[in-house]
Amino acid sequence: MVQEYKNATSLANLATSQKWQPQQIKQIAISVLEIIKYLQNRIPPVIHRDLKPENILIDNQMKITLVDFGFARIGGGEVAVSSVVKGTLGFMPPEQMFNRELTTASDLYSLGATLICLLTNTPATEVGSLMDETGKINFQQQVKHLSQDFIIWLEKMVQPNYKDRYSSAESALDALIPLEVLAPSRTKKLTQTALITIIVYTAILSAAFAMFRVDNIQLNEPLVSTKIEDSFQVQNKRKCLNRRK
Repeated sequence: MVQEYKNATSLANLATSQKWQPQQIKQIAISVLEIIKYLQNRIPPVIHRDLKPENILIDNQMKITLVDFGFARIGGGEVAVSSVVKGTLGFMPPEQMFNRELTTASDLYSLGATLICLLTNTPATEVGSLMDETGKINFQQQVKHLSQDFIIWLEKMVQPNYKDRYSSAESALDALIPLEVLAPSRTKKLTQTALITIIVYTAILSAAFAMFRVDNIQLNEPLVSTKIEDSFQVQNKRKCLNRRK
């Protein structure tokens, strides 16, 4: 058997020496989803079943290779169960752990768990530390620097019920690509708030000035009228005095 050599390192081996930036992790997610999408578009589709940091290789150009298809299953939209549960605890979706039917959403759970490990600097061997007593992955408190949209996307990837995940790699990819990864910075928020405040105050002052002008005009009109009437009265009095003389 001949195997191709890849000059790349697994994400697991880089966990201790490489601190991934959120944008890099998004790019890793996109690359892996494109591979899974390709596998799912085969006839019949292919389910990897052992997607984890050890099986994702990355080179210096951020090129991704998915390896170890020893547990992969080939089948229709849903893959029939096998007699032996295969995979890696912590990265296996619940339906695989309990030897139930697999779907195109199954590998998405494994990818989601992998991405969360990268984002939280959690070694693959300690992925269980992220799970609560119900088996759900809780990571939100460790990624407050991420955008809410990206966190929601990750949550959907690792839903225990496959029906609550994205239905396929293609739908997960389409949802991920337009997302901003990082939350708006505090400085940006303060700048936006200050700008909104200035705009509001400017509008209020403009409205107040306009009302003042209207009131001033209304107040001045009777004064002008009174002055004109007073001048007419003075002139009439003078005329009367001249006539008497």
